[in-house]
Amino acid sequence: MVLNLIGQILVAAILGGIIGFDREKLSKNRKAFNFAGIRTSSLIGILGALTPLLYDFNISFAILVVASFLVALVGSFLLNVKKDKESGATSEIAIILTLIIGFLVGIGYLFESVFLTLFLVLILSYKNSIHLFVEKVSTKEFKYGVLFLVLALVIHPLLPNADYGPYGFFNLKEVWTMLILISGISFVSYIFERIFTSKNTIYLTSFLGGIISSTATTLNLAILLKKTKDDFKIQNAIIITSIAMFIRVLLEVSVVNLNLGISLSKVTISFVIFSLFIYLWKNQKKEKKVEITNAYENPFEIKQALFFSVFYSLIKLTIGFLEAKSGVYGVYISSFVSGFIDTDAVSLALASRNLDSLDGKTALMGIILALVANQLMKLILVTTKTKRLNYKKLNLFTLGIVLVASIFFYLPLN
Repeated sequence: MVLNLIGQILVAAILGGIIGFDREKLSKNRKAFNFAGIRTSSLIGILGALTPLLYDFNISFAILVVASFLVALVGSFLLNVKKDKESGATSEIAIILTLIIGFLVGIGYLFESVFLTLFLVLILSYKNSIHLFVEKVSTKEFKYGVLFLVLALVIHPLLPNADYGPYGFFNLKEVWTMLILISGISFVSYIFERIFTSKNTIYLTSFLGGIISSTATTLNLAILLKKTKDDFKIQNAIIITSIAMFIRVLLEVSVVNLNLGISLSKVTISFVIFSLFIYLWKNQKKEKKVEITNAYENPFEIKQALFFSVFYSLIKLTIGFLEAKSGVYGVYISSFVSGFIDTDAVSLALASRNLDSLDGKTALMGIILALVANQLMKLILVTTKTKRLNYKKLNLFTLGIVLVASIFFYLPLN
C-alpha cells in the first residue's frame, strides 16, 4: 500500500510538472504573472493524488483542502486580470485539470491521466496554430463540420443495417458509413489545405487537392498548364495529385476491408514508387514559382453527398448483376467504366462486395482497373483542355501506370 501510494505521488508530480513546464515557459516569454509553474503544478498534482486518501480519512477535511485550493485559484485569476488586464482563464483551467489528473492517478486511472496530460499539453502548446485555425476557417466551414459530426455521431447509429433490392445493393447504414468516410477524409484535407498552403505551394496544394478531389485539381492544373510555359512543374503537380488519389483509395479500402487493403497496399506502393521516379525524371533544379488556387468548393456539399450515395448503390447493383451474368469479366468491365467517373465509389463498392461474396482477387483487380481508368481520364482531360498531346512526363506516367497495373493481373493475391 505504501509503495503504491509513493508511486502514485511520483506519477502525479511528474504529470503536473509537464503541464507546469508549458505554463512557466509561456509566462517567461510574455513576462506575465503565472500562478503555477513546474514546482507548483507538481505540488497540485500531488494534492490531487492525495485527495482520495484524505477523503477516506476525513471527508470534511478533504473538502476544506479542495475548497481552500479553489479560493486561492480564484484569487490568482483576479490578480492576473488586475495586473495583465486580461480575462483569459487558460492557466486557471489547466491548474484545475492538473488537480483532476492527480486525482485520477490517486484512484488508479493511470492510462487516462497520462492521456489527459498529453492532450492538455498539446492544446496548450499549439495556441498560435489553434488561433490561426480559427482565423482561416470560415463560419460556413465550421457549420459544415458540425453538420458532419451530427451525421456521423447522431444519425448514423440510428439507421437500419439491412440490405434491400436485388443483390442487396442498397443498405442505408452502409451507404451512410461510406459517405461519412469519404466526407471525413475530404473535409480534413480541405481544412489542412486552407490552413497550411498558399498560392505558391503548388505541390502541397496539389497533394491535398488530390485527396479532396483529384479530378477537380487536375482540371485546375490543366487550365494552368494552358497558360504557362513551365510544363514540367505543372505535370509534376498532376502526378502528385494522382499519388494522393492512390493513397486516398488505399486508406478508404483499408478502413472498410483491412485484408483487401493489405493486398492493395502492394499495388499502391508500386504506383507511388513509379510516380516518384517519373516526378524526379528530368526535374529542373530551379523551378519558377507557379500560383495555383483552389479548384473545389467545400467537400461536404449536399449535392456531392447525394451523387455519391446514388452512384455507390448503382455500382453495387451493376457489379452484382454483371458478376451473376458475366462472371469476373463483367466485374472488370463495370469497374473500368465506373472508374472514369468516381474511383471512391467503385473501390468501396468492391471492398464491400468482397466482404460478402466477391473473391479477393477479382475485387483487387477491379480497384486497379478503376484507378487506371481514372488516370486515363485525367490524361484525356489535360489533352482536351490544353489541346496538346506532347506531354512527355504525363504520357510516360500514364503508360507506366497501365504497365504496372497489368503486372498484378498475373501475380497471386498474397
